[in-house]
Amino acid sequence: DIVKLTHKERNVEREYKTVHIVCGESPAGSLRVGLEYENKVIGFPDFFAVGPIQELHNEVGRKRRYEWLRDHLNYPDDFIGEEYESRFSKTLADIDAIPDYVPIIIWTGENADEQTGLRYFLFLLKEKPNEVFLINTTIAYQDLFNTSEFQYFYFHTGEVAPEKLNTIYQRALTKPLTTEERNRFGKEWLTLSVTKGVVRIWEND
Repeated sequence: DIVKLTHKERNVEREYKTVHIVCGESPAGSLRVGLEYENKVIGFPDFFAVGPIQELHNEVGRKRRYEWLRDHLNYPDDFIGEEYESRFSKTLADIDAIPDYVPIIIWTGENADEQTGLRYFLFLLKEKPNEVFLINTTIAYQDLFNTSEFQYFYFHTGEVAPEKLNTIYQRALTKPLTTEERNRFGKEWLTLSVTKGVVRIWEND
């Protein structure tokens, strides 16, 4: 028989064993395709290599960033329009709502976008007791699939095929970050968050 669910029942979120956080909605889509259903994926709807990040962990900083992106970059209306702020706020709420017992995996790579995001995410998670794991897609891809040194520096998580992301997840996951490592990344975010630059690059680690 066909069972009709109420609106409330359709919107009840299933229990997840693991939460993954990644920069960008496109990489998030690839992870959702590649990983199994018990994994929840949160894709941060922004590109942290460009635009101001000063005080981005506060409302005033987020407002400043939104206005700068709107005024300076030729982004599509559906990215930087009125929905930008609501998507950003919803993602922050999703991160804050992660249950304390669920392990969190942050995906990063050898690029300014994901390295900036990594530090931002760990600052946002500073009060959470969850175990937090880190996967560097660039390094893991090279180790697992024997890419050349030239290719090494060009991988953003969003460039990797879903099935390879699943392989990386299954084979490259190591120990959770220590308290000291989490604190160090959080402090590095605070250092970044007082800078006024609008373009970031990643070099020499």
